[in-house]
Amino acid sequence: MRRNGVCLFFVCTLGLVLGLSSTGFSAEEFSAEVVNIAGDQRFEGKVYIAAERMRMETPEAVTITRMDQKKIWVLMPQQRMYLEQSFNAASLLATSEKLPGEIERTLMGEELVNGKLAKKYRVVYRHDNRQESVLQWYIPEFAMPVKIAAGDGSWVMEYRNIKVGRQQESLFELPAGYKKFSPDLSSLSGMAEGLQ
Repeated sequence: MRRNGVCLFFVCTLGLVLGLSSTGFSAEEFSAEVVNIAGDQRFEGKVYIAAERMRMETPEAVTITRMDQKKIWVLMPQQRMYLEQSFNAASLLATSEKLPGEIERTLMGEELVNGKLAKKYRVVYRHDNRQESVLQWYIPEFAMPVKIAAGDGSWVMEYRNIKVGRQQESLFELPAGYKKFSPDLSSLSGMAEGLQ
C-alpha cells in the first residue's frame, strides 16, 4: 500500500510540475517542498525544476526526470545503482495554462494558499474518452499552479517554500559511480521488499 502511495505521489508531482507547454517543464527554474495528500496518506518531498528536467526527493527514493532525453532515473543509493525507464509526457496530466483536451475553465474565486491570495480555477477536460476535472490555484508571482487537486477530492498536491532561481546542473545528472540496474527475477523481489 505504501508503495502505491509513493507511485501516486510521483505521478501527481510530475503532473503538477509539467510546465507551460505540453512538451516540457516550466522555463522558470525553482525548488520547493511538495506535499501530496491522497485519502488518509500524506507524502512529502522536495522538487528541483529546470528546463525539461526535474529531481524529486522523498524518504523512499530519488527520481530524476529528463524530458530532453525522454528518460526517468530512479536512484538506489544503498546499492549505488539506478533504474532507467522511458518517459512519455503525453501519458500524464499536464498542468499547463491550458490542459490537453480542455473543455472549460471557470474562475471560482480567490483563496489563501500558504498565506498568499490565489485565484482558484475549476478545469474540465477530456482524457481517455472520459470527462474529468481538476482544481488549480495560481498566485500572481508564479507562472505555474501552486496547488492542484482532483475534482473528486481524491488527492491534493501543493508547493510550499518556493524558491525561484537557477538550479545546479548536478542535481539532474546520474551520480558518479552508479551502475545501471538490470533486473532479473531474484533482484526484482529483493527490490520490491526494500520499497515496502
